Amino acid sequence: MNKKLLILIIVILFLVGLYFAGRLASRNLVEESGNKVTFKGEDGELSFEESGNLPEGFPGDFPIYPETKIVSSFSAKGEDTNGTSVVWESKDTLGSVSQFYKVELSKKEWKIVSSFEKEDSVTISFEKGTVSGFLGITKGEKGATTISVTIGTKEK
Repeated sequence: MNKKLLILIIVILFLVGLYFAGRLASRNLVEESGNKVTFKGEDGELSFEESGNLPEGFPGDFPIYPETKIVSSFSAKGEDTNGTSVVWESKDTLGSVSQFYKVELSKKEWKIVSSFEKEDSVTISFEKGTVSGFLGITKGEKGATTISVTIGTKEK
């Protein structure tokens, strides 16, 4: 996957998220439970959570960097595609986290489609069966490394 295609996927996922949020919020069907807010509508549902657990639908075989803290997560369910996104923080270096994902994704049979590295960030796109997504690793605030994963699953 080339850089332009990756940027296009990111933009599309963002716009889809805005679309669902707008459609669902306009129906005023909102459930709040602790740190989790869920918007429901006839086209699907969109949930946001500010800490804690992995969102429903996050692939069980996707590698998770050890000793991380979930900062936020969201999930969206649509007619034929479901999406999840999680942001973690780690005290480890960007290089350590990046190397972990390059090795572990392959070990768990996730295909790395593309990888783009800069001094302070790494972006990896991946796929496995009907699941695809991207991983962003950046230097965060106060020395923390931020890990952001966005995954889309096509329903069969």
